[in-house]
Amino acid sequence: RSTWVKWLPALAHSYNSSIHSSTGYSPFFLLHGYDPRGFAELASNTEGKDILRPQLASESANSFVYDLELHRRKAREVMAIAQERAARSYNKGRRDVSFEVGEKVLI
Repeated sequence: RSTWVKWLPALAHSYNSSIHSSTGYSPFFLLHGYDPRGFAELASNTEGKDILRPQLASESANSFVYDLELHRRKAREVMAIAQERAARSYNKGRRDVSFEVGEKVLI
């Protein structure tokens, strides 16, 4: 039980590299613009090669930033839709009730 701290980096990596149903993207991708390498891929790097950000040879900086902004905009749009859906579901059975001063209520 006292060694749970050692698992936090692996847990954070797993969470941040997983595709979230509300956005369709991983948080890592939305922040950096590419998917992270997995632990298995990193562990198999036995030759000691430098691990660099994956990049296409023809990729320019402007198109990379433009594409990343498109993905972020799409993620914001689907997040707004998911929030609206969750609010509708949460508020479906609720009703607005107001009380007068002095009324007895069950808390």
